[in-house]
Formats: sequence, structure tokens, C-alpha cells
Amino acid sequence: MPNPQLEALGRVVMLLNAWGIGYCVGGSLASSYYGVSRTTADADIVVDLQPGQLDALATALEPEFYISRDAMRETLRERRSFNAIHLDTLFKVDFFVLGDGPFDREEFRRRVPKQLAELPDWRREFAEAEAFFTRIIERAPDFAEGWNKRATVRYLAERYAGAISDCEETLARNPPHFGALSGQGLCHMALGQYREAAVLFRRALDVHPRLTAARHNLTAALSEAVKGNGH
Repeated sequence: MPNPQLEALGRVVMLLNAWGIGYCVGGSLASSYYGVSRTTADADIVVDLQPGQLDALATALEPEFYISRDAMRETLRERRSFNAIHLDTLFKVDFFVLGDGPFDREEFRRRVPKQLAELPDWRREFAEAEAFFTRIIERAPDFAEGWNKRATVRYLAERYAGAISDCEETLARNPPHFGALSGQGLCHMALGQYREAAVLFRRALDVHPRLTAARHNLTAALSEAVKGNGH
């Protein structure tokens, strides 16, 4: 079964290779490759991005990813991070600009080439993870985070209706849970329900105004809603 998250990451890697931009994949993906399997809804990539490559990379990403060129320029100037959200799968790729220090450069130089296809298919673990969180819910039904974690598993497994239901249960127990608000918004986005998604992202931002991903997702949802897409 194809893994849509890895397919989205594969597109990013292809573009980085095409433009000769050095990179290194880290975070949960790297951990999973080396034996500590971790499900994730995003990818972390360190990039050796130069000022002359920024606009070219942005232009290459824009047909398939939501990005902010302003955020990219600020990241390059301050050596911070920006993200790109894959429009079809909502998979998020966080780009971290390589630091200037000798340790950063040496660490980056020691990166080891690997094949994305060798990474585990997390779908095989979703049923077990869902069963685990279901047992937690049965034992402690008032524990909001049990519902939220099962919602995350269902979202990753593309069982969006079930994830929405679990987010609603989370919010019934913990109304300001911005993770559940944002997560439910992502589920509506995946279902093409952009107006519903926008409402959830606004609520998440009311709770956590600095939630950058929710702000980007709100912009994307409103853009689709204005086009007449969704409910």
C-alpha cells in the first residue's frame, strides 16, 4: 500500500536534488529508520539553503505545497525554520536552515544517504495503536488526552470521520485543547470541508495565537472556500 506521507516527502527530496540543495532528514523519520519506530504527521529536514536558491525552491514547491515566501526569507536570514504543507495529504515538512557553526557543518557532512522506500510503513502499526488508546479510553473515559491520541492515530490512518468524532470528545472534556481544534480542522481539510476547517483553525488561534501551522492552514482553507470548494 502506498504511503502518502512518504510520497509527499519524496517530492520534496526530488526538488532538493534537482536544485542541488544539500539536505538531511531527521526527527521521527530518521528514528524509524534506525529501529525506533515513531508515527509522525510531519518531517524534519535540515537544508543547506543559499540565498540564490530560495526563490527557485519556492517556485518549485508552490504547485503542490502551501508555503510562505516571507517565512522562507526570514528563516534564511535568521537561521530558523519554515514549513511546507502538502496540499493533497496535508503532510507538513519542516525545513531547518543549516547553522554556520563548525559543529553544525561537521554534523551535516557526516549524513548518510538512505532510500525512503526502506522506511517502515506505519499503517501496519495503526490498528495496534488504535486498540491501545481504545483501552485507555475504556478505563478512563474522562481523560481527554486518550481521545486526542486516538484521533491522531485515526487521522494518520486516513480515518477522518472517526478522528473528528474523537476530537469532539476531546474538546467536550478540554475545550481549549488547541491540538484537538487544529487536528479536527486538518480532518475537515482532508475531507474537502474547508469552511468547517476554517472555523476550527480560528478557534485554535483564539487559544494559541502563535500557532503558526494553524495560521497557515487557515489561510489555505479560506483560499479553497473562496474558490467555492468544500461545504
